[in-house]
Amino acid sequence: METALMSCTKLSASDDIRQIAQLIDDVVTSYRNRGYTRQYATEQAALALGITSRRAKSFLYGEVYSVAAHEYRLLKYRFLTHLDDEAEHLSERLAAIRERRAQMEMDL
Repeated sequence: METALMSCTKLSASDDIRQIAQLIDDVVTSYRNRGYTRQYATEQAALALGITSRRAKSFLYGEVYSVAAHEYRLLKYRFLTHLDDEAEHLSERLAAIRERRAQMEMDL
């Protein structure tokens, strides 16, 4: 019973690697949405996650076959930090959009 429960809560190494690749891709996408090229977005994502751009590309291209548990946890933590930064960026952008809209309404 205990082993069945443990297998449900623990991800396999390949699942961990796919999840990290998805997190990296999500960070790259957030930079792409800001207008950066794919290469520059990948470099910025790597910086945000505290890894080299080569390591980030290795995850994205499926060249990583194992990942240490502490690296997995560290990347997830840094991704959460990136989400906080992204939320702050988006709220600043939203404030600027609302200000512009208010200015345009006054011109009408």
